[in-house]
Amino acid sequence: MNTAPLKQISGPRRRGAVIIPAYNEAAVIERTLYPLSEAAAGGFIELIVVCNGCSDATADVARSIPGAKVLELVEGSKPAALNAGDEAATLWPRLYLDADIQISAGAVLAVLDRLARGDVLAARPDCTYDTDGASAVVRCYYRTRQRLPQHKTAMWGAGAYGLSAEGHERFGAFPMVTGDDFFVDNQFASHEKVVVPTEPSVVRTPADAKSLLAILRRSYRGKVELSSVDRRGLFERLRGTGAHTAVAVVRAVDGPRSAADACVYLGMALTKRFAVGTSQTWARDESSRACSREDVPDRNRNSTLSVEILGSVDDLDSVRFEWDDFVEHSGSDIYFTVDWLQAWWAHYGRQRNFVGLLVRDRGSLVGALPFCVHRVWAGPVPVRLGSLVGADSTLPVFTPAIAPGHEEAVVHAAIERILATGCDAVSFSPLSGLSPVAAAVEHTAEHASLKILRSDSHGPHAVFNLPKTFDEYLLGLSSAQRKAHRRNLRKLNDRYALSFRTISGEEAIGYFDGFTDLHASCWRRRGKLGHFGDWPGSEEFNRELVSRMSSSGRARFYEITGDGQVLAIEYGFILGDRCYSRLPARVDDPALESMGLGRLSMVEKFRVLIEGGIRTVESGPGHYDHKVLLGAEEHPLHRLVVSRDSGLSRWRGELLILWADLLNLVYYRVWFLKLRRKLRLPPRPLWRPWIQTRV
Repeated sequence: MNTAPLKQISGPRRRGAVIIPAYNEAAVIERTLYPLSEAAAGGFIELIVVCNGCSDATADVARSIPGAKVLELVEGSKPAALNAGDEAATLWPRLYLDADIQISAGAVLAVLDRLARGDVLAARPDCTYDTDGASAVVRCYYRTRQRLPQHKTAMWGAGAYGLSAEGHERFGAFPMVTGDDFFVDNQFASHEKVVVPTEPSVVRTPADAKSLLAILRRSYRGKVELSSVDRRGLFERLRGTGAHTAVAVVRAVDGPRSAADACVYLGMALTKRFAVGTSQTWARDESSRACSREDVPDRNRNSTLSVEILGSVDDLDSVRFEWDDFVEHSGSDIYFTVDWLQAWWAHYGRQRNFVGLLVRDRGSLVGALPFCVHRVWAGPVPVRLGSLVGADSTLPVFTPAIAPGHEEAVVHAAIERILATGCDAVSFSPLSGLSPVAAAVEHTAEHASLKILRSDSHGPHAVFNLPKTFDEYLLGLSSAQRKAHRRNLRKLNDRYALSFRTISGEEAIGYFDGFTDLHASCWRRRGKLGHFGDWPGSEEFNRELVSRMSSSGRARFYEITGDGQVLAIEYGFILGDRCYSRLPARVDDPALESMGLGRLSMVEKFRVLIEGGIRTVESGPGHYDHKVLLGAEEHPLHRLVVSRDSGLSRWRGELLILWADLLNLVYYRVWFLKLRRKLRLPPRPLWRPWIQTRV
């Protein structure tokens, strides 16, 4: 489900009304209203909730949603609620939406716009059935329903249908019948109604056969009411459709599985007919309305939080200053700045959806989290994954931008929102061992009915904590390392007239090409491609990074030259008092390598950083002896993936973890690192499917 904000919606405002009858829907009404609130608050739609006969907090929850207008009726009657909503609404066309249905603002507007064209009188969005956590019988039933031709043409079954003003005039007011969607469907010929190809609305199915029978009996009773009573000429007598449906079910069979599904469907259809009875109570499924934390925000726990969703990476421009300022001062990373996110998205964001979360507590920003939602293949199985933007690119170590003390509340809100987009799993990998977010994710999962699919440490990452002076830094090294540094520096000075400089600003843009050439030549001697050859698109991505960050001075190159020749370059970025090392490059000279040019280059960079007030250097993932010898502290690099604790989502998430581990072993460790070299095959870039499954 795309919960994109208003900024993605184009076209005029006041496009129509959405009317939602609600009876004791406190557990799910926020889930339904939340994706529509921005469109309602912005004047694109009227959003009217009609609480009828409620004895719970449905009205209070609905009133808390920006843009929603709430009416309350004493009587518990859906037709009365629909008519009351019509009286309160001022705009046409209108979409009538069940309170337990999840639909995006884009889908709502697509239906309203289709009706506004005037060539059809009734329309509904496309729909999909969410059978996560449902029994085998329920899944069989709904698989068959989706195969039927009626599923693609009828107004019933989607939990939503729309009418133009002319279409509504055909019957004037909703009659007191059980099946309003069946009633509406039978007012119009096939050429007068249409299913609009939108992002599907999500219909959560019953969890078990008993609950399914309850709603099937209700719908069948509605058909009986319509076919047995001629209500003052408002509609024609309904033709019996049982035989037609049975034929359609049989025709939809195309294999053993669909045949088994068809048997279940026909069995349930027969059972409902023999158990309708004469009760006039409203039978509804409570199993799909269970108040689960992954569906509904915990209002006690996060009662003061509000979440703004940015549906496009370009929307970051409107909050650039606030976002970047918070990222810097919350102790987060360069990887979450607007320029970095937009550069990454330009090169790797294809076929992904951006979901930026701005979380506030009483108006103050306490979280700025950029997620991408995309489909990853676990072998032949598609898995919908939500991950932090840039997680499957190179060298990131994440410290998400969350204000101290708000980690658990923000993480909880983020997981809710990302799972609400239809994700099977949410990944926070790779997390710095210094970040409290890892503990917050685990604690949230424990108390919010979530399943932790992965929680481990995949090696270390290195961090240098720099003192106030370079002399203090040298004193912190071992005696052997201090002597080695001074000796190597003296040898280089004897051989060359050394000079050191920092390249930033506009000069850094042109300097990048020289850096890539030096980096590639260093690795070429070893028969490897180097970073820019191994990682697809990395050179273009980094070039854009440097270009975007040149004006702010965040992109830096630290250069050592000897007699005018560039000997070594350290490439990185600055954010506040932190440096993020990216890559080194050195001349291909064994004599210089024997003098410890690489270590000397790193230490001299530290000298410049210390003089510039930098206090921390994030040196990236992996264990390197020379970094530890030069004072690096190693911290765990956490991998954390969560999903719902039931149903297909959990199964798909677990399958993705297994597939990722298999690819890492067979492709990366065995083939890429060992066999390919032994077979003396030419080096090739890393395989994109492996990169995308690094969760």
